[in-house]
Amino acid sequence: MSFTTRQGSAFFKRSLALVGATALLAPMAGVAQAAPVRTDLSATCEGLTEHPFVDVAAMSSETAQDAIACLFNYGITEGTSATRFSPYEDVQRVDMAVFLARQLDYIADNSDVTLPADVPDAGFEDTATLSEERQAAIDLLAELQITEGKTPTEFKPYEPVLRRDMASFINRVQNFVADELGAEAAYDADEADVVFTDVPATMERSEDIYALQSVGIVEGTGSDNFSPYENVERYQMAFFIMRHLDENIVAGRVDSLVAPMTNQTFMVNPQDEVALDVSTSAVDNTGRRTFTIENPVADAEHQLIVVDASEVTTTDGVVTLNSTDGEADLASTNAAYIELVDGAAAGQVESTTVTPDSGDAIDVVIDSQTAGEEVALIVWFDADEDGSLDVDADGAPTEPFGVSGVTNYILPESGDISTATPVTVSGVNADLGYFDDGTNTFFYDSDDIFRYNGGADVGIDVFEGWLTAGDVITVTYDADGVSIFNTTDDEVPAPSDVTATITSEGDAATTDDNTVEVTWTASPQADAVYTVERTTTEGGPVTTTVATEVTGTSYTDTNVPDDNAGITYEVTAVGGTSGEDDGNSDISDPIVIPAPDADIATITDGAVVETDVTADTNDAAGEATDGDVLKLYFDDDAVVSAGASLQVSGTAGGSAIIENGVNATIAADGDVVTITLTADLVGTDDLTYPLTVTDVAGIESVDGVATTLGGANNWLDVTVEDDGAELLSATYDATGADPTVTFVYNEALDSTTGILSEGNYTVTATGSATAVTSATLSADGMTLTLVLNGTLATGDSVTFDATAEDNDGQTLVDPISFTQS
Repeated sequence: MSFTTRQGSAFFKRSLALVGATALLAPMAGVAQAAPVRTDLSATCEGLTEHPFVDVAAMSSETAQDAIACLFNYGITEGTSATRFSPYEDVQRVDMAVFLARQLDYIADNSDVTLPADVPDAGFEDTATLSEERQAAIDLLAELQITEGKTPTEFKPYEPVLRRDMASFINRVQNFVADELGAEAAYDADEADVVFTDVPATMERSEDIYALQSVGIVEGTGSDNFSPYENVERYQMAFFIMRHLDENIVAGRVDSLVAPMTNQTFMVNPQDEVALDVSTSAVDNTGRRTFTIENPVADAEHQLIVVDASEVTTTDGVVTLNSTDGEADLASTNAAYIELVDGAAAGQVESTTVTPDSGDAIDVVIDSQTAGEEVALIVWFDADEDGSLDVDADGAPTEPFGVSGVTNYILPESGDISTATPVTVSGVNADLGYFDDGTNTFFYDSDDIFRYNGGADVGIDVFEGWLTAGDVITVTYDADGVSIFNTTDDEVPAPSDVTATITSEGDAATTDDNTVEVTWTASPQADAVYTVERTTTEGGPVTTTVATEVTGTSYTDTNVPDDNAGITYEVTAVGGTSGEDDGNSDISDPIVIPAPDADIATITDGAVVETDVTADTNDAAGEATDGDVLKLYFDDDAVVSAGASLQVSGTAGGSAIIENGVNATIAADGDVVTITLTADLVGTDDLTYPLTVTDVAGIESVDGVATTLGGANNWLDVTVEDDGAELLSATYDATGADPTVTFVYNEALDSTTGILSEGNYTVTATGSATAVTSATLSADGMTLTLVLNGTLATGDSVTFDATAEDNDGQTLVDPISFTQS
């Protein structure tokens, strides 16, 4: 089994001090090793998001936006204009020369690299008309042997840069850095952990491509290809350059614009997280790990203690500790111990003190004979001599302190297993790539084979997605070669802390329209999806399934029944890849949804968005009485005359006139008309809500267009100046078998304008959706539903390619377009 890296950290099999992906501090300087593409540029780009480019914000890839913004903040690009970056344009050779020269300037200003003071003319005959900066950039690259030109006399500044050329340029820049800082800074093509099918070893510049791949600067274009002869687009160039700069920054060769944040006084190195076999006895040194405390205070007593790693939290470099009443909770509950302090035996204790004679570094050796411990060494100076490490309200220490990297003490590694043998998972550490069965530890990496129930091979990320305690895995184990891990039983742990909160109570005119927000803490299984269910009656069983295959840790239930007490929600975790449902769930506390006000009328049609009774003086009887307040919501500003009136009918068939200044006051405020009854509404029979408006007078649009009635149900319809249909809502629903996007307009749409043709829609997606498979229009023409062939991710969009119109022939005010947020 070859040594590889994963998630940006060294990842080794066996007991080679496995370096994990997490640490208690920012990454320390280290030697670059073969890795997947660098995706975490936080050490280089964290917070550097400002840029002036309007065409970058519209890009679907947020990581591309971040790389371009970072490139701008480092002064490597100024864009193609003051406001545009032109991310999809090809990079010209002259542009690449400028980018690399600016990058070299930054490196020289922020490292021990020195650029030549005098750079001679490179002698290219086709660069004389270029700007002074462009000529200087080309001359610098030629002087540093980063470019030789297309011929001895021609640079060909306007030719596009191929992907293989890009690799050569960047690797030559790194070779120059290595000449300045030492050979260990050079990249080694032999360390690459992939082979591109279109980059044979005999191909010119293949060594440059594989050298960059070995440190995660380049990746393929799909299907194991690199596409060496494709042109480099400007946004791709941003990735290449920023990944290259990030590799040098993380390796400690170049300073970052991002200031490393830490509140630690003492540096306790190393900072990386490792896994070590436990020592088998007091004289066995297998589990020993040595930490060095930098810059201690001379002649001052320093406190040392080994604590559970769970006591320590690091966020953006700031360390906080579990605490009570302003003091850190440093009572150790683990079996690890301090064995040596500056070479002297410490007596195998969990805590001790040391008083250095000088400010020289202190070496501390810890060890453990108990597997399953995850520990860290803390040192602090008790400035106020109260015997405790003081912290602020957030748990951040207020006295000098330092924290080491985490040490995971593990069970002995399993021996080779040649015959497939089932084991039950007891503990998991996906960061360091191992699990144990309570007796032995099994390491895995991307070279191994992963399957589910003997099916097709899957990737390591899929395997880790379902890997949790309780899983049964049939193992064929080769400690030095390729192992096979076949999961036969995917135990899916339950979520926890399910909470239901009423976020919106419905009205009486619409049943089952209350809204409840359900939240929970995720299952330990990384790829788990969730089924959300609730009771249908007070105290009844959880039988109503409201959602399945929910991702994330929340769901909004928008169809909760009226007038229920004691409704509970149950959330069950299901294996996202395996589909296994072990019935492991958690249930919320009961919630009570109060009975809604029975006196609410809703009338929706055309330009009237909604009507509502916002206050009623006789809730019990539901009658229209003195003091009731009704509101009508229009889609245009309205004007009310002094004699405005509405004729209404009640549920029992009675009718009455509501007249401004007689039995009501009617007033307009923008697009809202408020009707306040000043007397009981007396009609030909009882008048109880909801009321239907059968006639209206004296209410018109600001443009003088009178209100009219229309529709088979005599719903209120307002005729206003027709400026095209306006969008009331656009919603995305992925809970069903086929995801949908639904548009609701305030006027009927014209179906003959192509809106029902699936091919007239463009889906721009990073999710699985690629096309609209069907488009339907409701009977009233105001609701358009699009069915997709896959899901949308954040930033994905669906757009109608032509010009849509309403039934009056007016272009829609709001086009048919939706972006998932």
